[in-house]
Amino acid sequence: MSVMDFEACTRVHTVFQPDAKNLPTFMVQRSMGYHGASRKSERRPAAFGPLFLPLTCKRTYGPFHAQLFCGKFSPKGNIFMSAGQDHVIRLFDSSRSKFRLLKSIEAHQVGYSIIDTDYSPDQVFVAYSSWNNNVTLCSVFGDVSHQLQFTDESRSFCAFSLQFSPASDELIAGANDACIYIYDLNRNCVAQRLEAHSNDVNTVTYVDASPFVFCSGSDDHLIKVWDKRVTNLYCGYLSGHGAGLTSVRSKGDGRFLMSNSKDQTLKLWDIRHLGTGAQPNLHSDWDYRIPFFRRMVHTRRNVIVNDMSLKTFQGHQIYRTLIRCDFSPSFSTGGRYAVTGSVDGLVHIYDLITDDRYTAIGRHESLVRQVSWHPSRPMIISTSWDGYLGQHEYVRQSKPDSTTQPNPSAAPTVDDSESDDDEVGIPMFQTFGLRRQRSGATIHQIAANFS
Repeated sequence: MSVMDFEACTRVHTVFQPDAKNLPTFMVQRSMGYHGASRKSERRPAAFGPLFLPLTCKRTYGPFHAQLFCGKFSPKGNIFMSAGQDHVIRLFDSSRSKFRLLKSIEAHQVGYSIIDTDYSPDQVFVAYSSWNNNVTLCSVFGDVSHQLQFTDESRSFCAFSLQFSPASDELIAGANDACIYIYDLNRNCVAQRLEAHSNDVNTVTYVDASPFVFCSGSDDHLIKVWDKRVTNLYCGYLSGHGAGLTSVRSKGDGRFLMSNSKDQTLKLWDIRHLGTGAQPNLHSDWDYRIPFFRRMVHTRRNVIVNDMSLKTFQGHQIYRTLIRCDFSPSFSTGGRYAVTGSVDGLVHIYDLITDDRYTAIGRHESLVRQVSWHPSRPMIISTSWDGYLGQHEYVRQSKPDSTTQPNPSAAPTVDDSESDDDEVGIPMFQTFGLRRQRSGATIHQIAANFS
């Protein structure tokens, strides 16, 4: 029943089937109301957005001579932020097709790397975390920075995930001490510290535009939902992964969530169907950073009892680091797709309705840790450990031959190497007029064709 709900919330109802080759006709008919809308206010750009998936790497930025961990568009899409092991936060002007560096912020008190970043919804501040007791708040337009102290304990501390509240007055963080922190920016102190999970909290996110409900994902295999209007904040859990979670994202409608996990799966969830009884005691005794255990997870997957997810997607690889996932923008695609990075250096896109899987043309030489989809334009930026940013856009090409059809059942190969340069990728998939290409083609080779 919930899968049908998701399709109903995502599907674009039209009486005219749009044709990618005839965009002007489609736009005229849409303006005349021929696309299932009786008023102009109901006509959605998402009706034609899915026709133009940004799967071709047209441009690269770098090298930045360090592993890049974070890359994210601002809420309006006019600024792109990247950060990594070189302790520098770079802000790019992304209002045009070719990015321009606006500002570089030198990060202070950084340990291993900058682990996570986030914009304030008003786009005035950015926050970043590292292996440090403090989270740093920086001004986007000025040189002001401020240290937010989350704990005064002497032991090693890291906020693995950050997110501003929709009102920009609070900052929530998931940390390696199995706790969630709610920091009040007006009072400049930690308002609440929740002993949320039994293991590291790797990801936190708000579920909609309200400042009350948020969720967390942990190495204890569980997603938990919290509501500030409830006495102890806890609402329930979602169970179904066979290993720790690396990312949880919301569709923004207060209903659907998406998660990435170290069990090599991406899952879709309905937040309205939570478990409220005894929480399952799940544990995995393997480390996804070690090659031996990477092989083991492919040969001995845990059998999940009472999987509460709506759908499960496989094909990408999650090792070494907290690889993030996200929904495609509601404005341009209706939130129909899931996009994720992968150890094979590719950008993977899953159609949440048809279950199809696509991979971008052009691969990085190391893993892709984060992928950000522009909120209104057909553009994806991939952030990789090879020190490059890849700019993927829609490129119309000639219709491919019928002999180059993809093989959706192709299984991914297992990466057992220690080196980031020896990764083996999965086959490329053809979609929307793009020819299937050899998976060994790098983003630099593809982008060279457009320079």
